Amino acid sequence: VESEFDCLDSTQKSIHIEHPIQFSFPTAISCNKDGRNEYFMTSESAWMKEIDVKIYNRWGELVFKSNDLNFKWNSPDQEVYTYLIKIKDINNKKHYHKGTFHVIK
Repeated sequence: VESEFDCLDSTQKSIHIEHPIQFSFPTAISCNKDGRNEYFMTSESAWMKEIDVKIYNRWGELVFKSNDLNFKWNSPDQEVYTYLIKIKDINNKKHYHKGTFHVIK
């Protein structure tokens, strides 16, 4: 930068830009052993510090629980399941997800 008196000057300032982190989960899985969409899981584990996954069947019974960042789960039954997931991301922000997904044979 040059002033009106022809003097040169400079300045520096560091800024931190935080990218919003979003997580997604499937709405259906197909446990038919074709190698595609076999598991209920997420692919964004690199952005996670902690996770608490709970999956319930249609009667409200807990059928799966995990704190593994690389969890994956499938079911032998064609059914609709409910999930509750709590995540702490790498920026220590908490995320809460709930929803349903179908198991299709």
